[in-house]
Amino acid sequence: MSLFGDMRDLDPRFDKLRKLYATVMDRSIDWDTRISSADEFLSLRQSLSEKEEKDFKKEIIKEGKKDKTIKSVNHPVFGFFFEDDNLLKELTEKVRWKKGRVIKRKAHEEEYNNIEMITPRVNTDNVLEKHSMSEVPEIKIQKVTESFDMDRKMQTFIVFNLETTGFRPGLDMIVKVAAVRYENGVPTKAFISPVNPRERIKTEESAEANTAADKEEAPQLSDISESLVEFIGDSPILGYNAPMDLRFMYCNGVDLISGRKIYDAKNLAKKLYKNIDYYSINNVLDYQEINVGEVKGAKKECYAIGKVFMEMVNKITE
Repeated sequence: MSLFGDMRDLDPRFDKLRKLYATVMDRSIDWDTRISSADEFLSLRQSLSEKEEKDFKKEIIKEGKKDKTIKSVNHPVFGFFFEDDNLLKELTEKVRWKKGRVIKRKAHEEEYNNIEMITPRVNTDNVLEKHSMSEVPEIKIQKVTESFDMDRKMQTFIVFNLETTGFRPGLDMIVKVAAVRYENGVPTKAFISPVNPRERIKTEESAEANTAADKEEAPQLSDISESLVEFIGDSPILGYNAPMDLRFMYCNGVDLISGRKIYDAKNLAKKLYKNIDYYSINNVLDYQEINVGEVKGAKKECYAIGKVFMEMVNKITE
């Protein structure tokens, strides 16, 4: 039996429905083909009479592997379902849902690809004065309540994220800085730079560790700090566990804390979504049913943090 089952003596429309459904569900196929296949599936499904729908289900059951103890069917295309289900109705709802997901994912991809990359300005004469953890100022995370006005308070904001060799500001090292500017809810510019941690890293502790060659060629944090501070300006900063990243920066001589509004998406997610087991950015995206694709790399993580935060603000203020 092929992927679509034994196609002999079947109504051509039934065969077409199966092929269209498989295309809609196949993530390896391009966005436009999946969307058009969904439209065609929904149109063809609407044209079937009640008798034809029953005939369709009979054909599918023939092709599936039935478990007679629970009256279930395992079909090579449609997967597991119960014989008592209204199969075509369920498939139709799933196609509609999948079409919406695909359209949103396509929009996210286009938006992400349109973010302008900023080339950091390097100043090798700049010197930074390092600080100990005891010198780090208090970090006050701004609250988001029902009366929160995103347009007034965060018309422009910066999503800030670091990659480090560990979790101890003042002891572990920064290997990458990333910042994405959001304006009116849209990501517009990104500042991404590897950072020379001043000594070779012996272990790959960073989630996206640079190669040895990259580390040797990367600028020092002091080389790009002026350009980074200029990029951020006086905009509010949003992070995912923002206090840790900002403490890292302060201990390395860059103050992004004093006199600035700071928001934390992870902190807000813990307060808003009580039934998530692990508050990784991917888990929160899945919980919110936001499909931005694989969150890998500093730029994509900043993009995702912005999306997660805005979804939570909408939920709180709606």
